[in-house]
Amino acid sequence: MFRDRAAAGEMLAHRLTHVCPTESVVLGVAAGGVAVAHEIARRLDLPLDVVVVHRLQAPGPPHATLGAVTEDRIIVGDRMPADDVRAAFAAIDGRSRRFHEARPAVPVADQTAVIVDDGVMTGATARAACLLARSRGARRVVFAAPVMPIRAVSNLADVADDLPRIVTAPSVPVLSAWYLTFPAATDEDALDLLTRFDARLANSH
Repeated sequence: MFRDRAAAGEMLAHRLTHVCPTESVVLGVAAGGVAVAHEIARRLDLPLDVVVVHRLQAPGPPHATLGAVTEDRIIVGDRMPADDVRAAFAAIDGRSRRFHEARPAVPVADQTAVIVDDGVMTGATARAACLLARSRGARRVVFAAPVMPIRAVSNLADVADDLPRIVTAPSVPVLSAWYLTFPAATDEDALDLLTRFDARLANSH
């Protein structure tokens, strides 16, 4: 169990020390993944950016994941109603615009893209994020998360060159069970962390 997202990021940073070359960019999956990614980028002295992925769920309990879409119109999943996909794209456009108006995107072309989330349940979000990085020209894609289910590790092997993690679990029904403190993460939280990271970087030069 992890104390919080920052502590999980610290643990992952140790795993990533020998995985990330100098030409790497850390990409936090908004919103919860940014807190984990922030700690990794800070400790490994790497650029930090955000990727926006929207997970689509079936209505009503148990809210099964149908798939995911990205800000670059990448779709993972084949059982998603067209109206839901259109609504997801509209939502993701607003979120992406908010992030990238606040700070320019960090290019990943010819870099190692280190995508970070606060955990993996089904792998749909992770797959979408990896495909997004590849579509943007990443030379190598690493997907890191504190906890991943066995099935997702196997299913992501074709889109990620490496899958660093702390725990490989039989299943991950809910992420909060793996954290002592797991508050709901918002885009405002993520933007605040990105702003603080940029300020710290500017003050160090």
